[in-house]
Amino acid sequence: MFRAFSGKHVLALSVPDCRGQPRSFFDNMQEYAKSCGSPGLAWLRIGDDNEISGPIAKFMDSDQRQRLLAETKAEPGAALFFGAAGDIDDARSIMSQVRVEAGKRTGNFDDRSFRFCWIVRFSDV
Repeated sequence: MFRAFSGKHVLALSVPDCRGQPRSFFDNMQEYAKSCGSPGLAWLRIGDDNEISGPIAKFMDSDQRQRLLAETKAEPGAALFFGAAGDIDDARSIMSQVRVEAGKRTGNFDDRSFRFCWIVRFSDV
């Protein structure tokens, strides 16, 4: 798919409610991921018609796009972030921090309540 992902563990994160986010939101999320130890953070937008756009969209064919939407269950208006690392635990650590930060920046995180959940499988894409 994307040469930067070659030989690495890649985790995808679907973030809802990103429809109106400017490019600076994505740039700032990349900088945040770097501050967590990631070499970078790839991203895509999901349009209202399920059209995928973003810097890495050109590296994907139609079948890969459809599979990505099916695997991530991303809805229109969502953003997909991709973290990659040689070690799966490093990828998980970075993406868990990105998940919380993206939730805060999009208003999907309420730090006044506790909702327990167990993540039993990250989707490797």
